[in-house]
Amino acid sequence: MREDELVQAEQWVNEWHIRAKIEAWPDSDTIIQALGPGPVDLRALRASGKLLGVWFKHERRFRYPPWQLSMGRLHPQLSDLLDALAANPAMTPEADPNGWLRLQWLVTPRPSLSELALADQAASDGVAEDSEDLSDDGRSPADVFKIDSSAAVALARSDAAWMSSS
Repeated sequence: MREDELVQAEQWVNEWHIRAKIEAWPDSDTIIQALGPGPVDLRALRASGKLLGVWFKHERRFRYPPWQLSMGRLHPQLSDLLDALAANPAMTPEADPNGWLRLQWLVTPRPSLSELALADQAASDGVAEDSEDLSDDGRSPADVFKIDSSAAVALARSDAAWMSSS
């Protein structure tokens, strides 16, 4: 990486540190309480790709993007999403142990996840009815996962297949 790219990457990470604090991303203790009452091995869940933890070096601990939880439990399709991401060799827990690369993919807005694009995909003829009320602004896989997990999983599979064929 060039020096300017390293500076830009460091700025991005710092912005996410601030955002995670503002949004009160859960830490390991909070996740263990949510997933309890029995023993919970977060290291094993992260290593097996069942939970995404993002390492915050300044805090010396993992924080967990909150969209992974649904009603205080792990989202039922979370492992599908993380498995789909892991089909890309750069997005496995081994290749990305600190979670930052996967987080970047998950929070980057994508035109194919806009309200309009998803409505067009769902329409039998490929053209959504009443589309004038739908936004064509790209949305992130993380945001869409909360409301349409299958669309986020499908995009992860598609991207992984594309990366594997390159």
